[in-house]
Amino acid sequence: MAFHLRTYTAPDFSKEKFISAPDVVLKEAPVDMAAPENFHALSIFPEYFKINGKWLLAEDSRMDCVPVYKDGKVYVIEPRHLKKGDLVVVGRTEDCQDGIYVHANGFGSIDKKQEVWYFLLYKCRTYVDRYNKFLRRKV
Repeated sequence: MAFHLRTYTAPDFSKEKFISAPDVVLKEAPVDMAAPENFHALSIFPEYFKINGKWLLAEDSRMDCVPVYKDGKVYVIEPRHLKKGDLVVVGRTEDCQDGIYVHANGFGSIDKKQEVWYFLLYKCRTYVDRYNKFLRRKV
């Protein structure tokens, strides 16, 4: 069976959650190779950032990198390539509350078990709970 990339569907930015969302907070990188506190770490999914009232799609997608705003675009930068003064997106929510939207279902889902968070919610929870209990015993 040949690989077939499903069609991407952008978010509907006319919805109230997008309209009423605040602009992201941008903070300068304090030194080279360091992001400011509470920086947003990117995921593997398409991510949008509301800057000056407009939703911008990050130029690339790379997990655990840092979104940096420059010249009207959001670039994806590895932390080791950050320069002092780079404008880094900060915020931890992904559902518009901080002006950040992770569009996890932009390519759709085949069935419920393939929903984005299914693995995290149902498959990893037991492992994470056990791991956290182990850590608490060690401390």
